[in-house]
Amino acid sequence: AIEWGPPSGNLPEGFHEAAPYIVTPGVHQPTFLWEVVMKQETWDQLDDALKPKIEAAAELTTLQSLLHFYDQDMKAMGTFRASNAEVIELDPAFAQELSAAGVDWIKKTAEAQKEAGNGQMAEILADYLAYEDRWTAESGYLIRNGN
Repeated sequence: AIEWGPPSGNLPEGFHEAAPYIVTPGVHQPTFLWEVVMKQETWDQLDDALKPKIEAAAELTTLQSLLHFYDQDMKAMGTFRASNAEVIELDPAFAQELSAAGVDWIKKTAEAQKEAGNGQMAEILADYLAYEDRWTAESGYLIRNGN
């Protein structure tokens, strides 16, 4: 069985031609991130008029890429389902167990960072978990075709 990346990443690797099973959903999916990395000193030296343009370009790149890859993922899943590989759906209870273990690990890591004098990870995690709670509580208004 194989599940290495998102479907659109797995397709060109030909895993569906070699592995008898394709496992979905990927336990790390859906995740998506593009990064722009630079030293703080470099950012600080940029013209203040340029900074919001870089931020807007980064946001647009992320949104357009997310839409592109989700579209490509759907097409790849069609190819997988038409192949000789069997698409297996991961047991939701196992996915939840794995997610809980990851959250436990990251909470402990953030707390250790905070105790060491670096509270940034804990602050970001608190915001993330609050968003996740809101999503869980309030996303039911979305219509999910086919479900």
